[in-house]
Amino acid sequence: WTSTNQAVAAVSTSGLVTARAAGQAVVIATSGNAREATTVLVASALTLTPSGGTVALPDSSVSLGIPPGSVGGTVTLLVSPGAAGLADDEVVPGTIVQIAGAAGSGTLAGATLALRYDPTRLPAGVSAGGLQLYRRTFTGWTAVRRSASDTTRRVVTGALGAFGTYAIRFTPVDRVLLSGAQLDGALYVGQTTRFGAIPASALGDTLANRVTAWSSSAPGVATVDA
Repeated sequence: WTSTNQAVAAVSTSGLVTARAAGQAVVIATSGNAREATTVLVASALTLTPSGGTVALPDSSVSLGIPPGSVGGTVTLLVSPGAAGLADDEVVPGTIVQIAGAAGSGTLAGATLALRYDPTRLPAGVSAGGLQLYRRTFTGWTAVRRSASDTTRRVVTGALGAFGTYAIRFTPVDRVLLSGAQLDGALYVGQTTRFGAIPASALGDTLANRVTAWSSSAPGVATVDA
């Protein structure tokens, strides 16, 4: 008997598998020239109580905020690394997690999920302020509405709407919302006015920590500062 990752799942000479840490390992049985393998997924457990509060994995990579009364008794959630094949160019490496409810866990009304990221592993050209939580659905990754990045604590927090697979991804700007008293209006020569610009996602969520560049199509008629 052998294991491809003894730190996650160790196996004895008699085939006894011991789960050691969250992750994935392949356990292999070999006899003569024949061999067979099975994948073992090891999950971490988070215990929730009716009193609520915050529970987290020992390394603080995943934490849940639970309002008082959101669960009727002591329940257990299972947290395990998500499948690496779900990653794309906008997923921050090491942040895909699967959250499953043990038997009788029900739903978690009002719960919040916080995932920690390593800033040294951000995809090229991605700023930490542009990160959001995403949930995997049958159509792909879907942004968690109003999730936000805390660049000081290096965590991204959002609502845990349902059990499933979550990750931190970069959200591109889809549109810019303009504001101002003279928007689409007229000015007299020498008059000034100030416009505002709010970057937004495809879902209409405002995106913080984004840079907005201003320009004018006719600087000889109207200039705009940076």
